[in-house]
Amino acid sequence: MDKLPQFNSKDLCRALNKLGFEPCSPGKHQYKYKHPTKHSAGRRPYFIFPYDVDKKPEFQKALIRELIRLWNFTLGEILNVLK
Repeated sequence: MDKLPQFNSKDLCRALNKLGFEPCSPGKHQYKYKHPTKHSAGRRPYFIFPYDVDKKPEFQKALIRELIRLWNFTLGEILNVLK
């Protein structure tokens, strides 16, 4: 995951919609999305990220890692929807 595209929170919202996530109640400083079918027992059913995700590239990598590990998406799927 060395060369990831830079994205902002709006790009990530669009990508999550394409992956099947649905927006939930937004917080004061963060977005909250829920997937209707993909969630594991014992884990939170939400994907939460801040509005200013574009300020820290290392945080962008962590969000992509979370989508891969906890939500069982592949890196290819994520990169296709982020384009």
